[in-house]
Amino acid sequence: MPTASMDSHEVTTRLHVDELILEYLLWFCTSSLLKERRLRLGDCVGKQEWTDAAKSADMGMRLVNSFSQTFKRLHPNSILPDSIALRQRICRFTTVLLRRLDATSPTFTRASQSSARTRAWLSRKRASNVIEDLTSSSPPSNVPIASEFSQTPFPPSNLRRNTEEMRSQMGFSGMPAVHQVYWGNISLREGLREFMILSSWTCAFNDEVSTLWMETATNYMVQGVLEAYRCEGAKGIDALNECFSWGPTANGQEGLDDDEIVVNEMFGGDSGSVGVLFEKMKTEALLEVLPPVNTSLETHMDQLAEKHTWAVFEETLVGGYLTAVISAQPSPVLLQLENGKLNGFEDKDISTLLANAGALIR
Repeated sequence: MPTASMDSHEVTTRLHVDELILEYLLWFCTSSLLKERRLRLGDCVGKQEWTDAAKSADMGMRLVNSFSQTFKRLHPNSILPDSIALRQRICRFTTVLLRRLDATSPTFTRASQSSARTRAWLSRKRASNVIEDLTSSSPPSNVPIASEFSQTPFPPSNLRRNTEEMRSQMGFSGMPAVHQVYWGNISLREGLREFMILSSWTCAFNDEVSTLWMETATNYMVQGVLEAYRCEGAKGIDALNECFSWGPTANGQEGLDDDEIVVNEMFGGDSGSVGVLFEKMKTEALLEVLPPVNTSLETHMDQLAEKHTWAVFEETLVGGYLTAVISAQPSPVLLQLENGKLNGFEDKDISTLLANAGALIR
């Protein structure tokens, strides 16, 4: 830990070194998780390659968890450079999505923020629930009423069956105890917030919100609803509200934290046309979630889960969106140095640097 005897140069050097270490660990954790997933879905469970990848993924999460706490203790007032903060967002979202835990949190979990955020969002929309918000622009006769959700929660035996089916699509079903991996209890609803924040960051860098992203986002909302009611046993309409309370709000930004302000600005892009199109696509997704007349909510959601399988959605989200986001990031500095390269420097300069550091030159 920095001490009073350390001069400002030493403190700054220590901070920069620790930033490089954190950057590398975040990259290692994310890359290891994605590799383990690829092998798991490729029927490699139990094979040495998958076993090694699973160990690396678990080790990566533990290292990020441990060093993140060390970093905060050593540098309590430091602000991460944008590039490392973005990599931290990527790692956090990846661990939440693939393992339902947050490797950047001291406890691997987090206190839910969904309920309070949802109430604030609905308040700005001047609606008590997302269905009511929908009826403000649709004929009431065309929109099912919120009382449909009084049919929840679904029977426990059905919840267990649905959970097992979802884990099967993720490649975890029937995995021997010796091959069990870290698994948390963070819901997709919480992960949706991370997805939106990460998207707003990448939008700020790339200045683009594509129709494909909007489709992915609204599909995420649908999957969040299906998990909440079919697997977690959500009761009432709150979970539906939490999943669909995203999009532009025109009644000010009071009560928004910095992250949500950026998300709201993302929806305000292209003179507001981004938000208009997103609301249209979100409305279509919400209407699809609501059951038709004379069909029970559980039956409808079971049918919806068959139509929108988790396996297809996860592959779209990971193989499409997440892969694109990660590919746009430069390799960590330490990884570049390990390979004898560094963006912006000549090879001979890197060789000299490594030699002075006592590293073997390849």
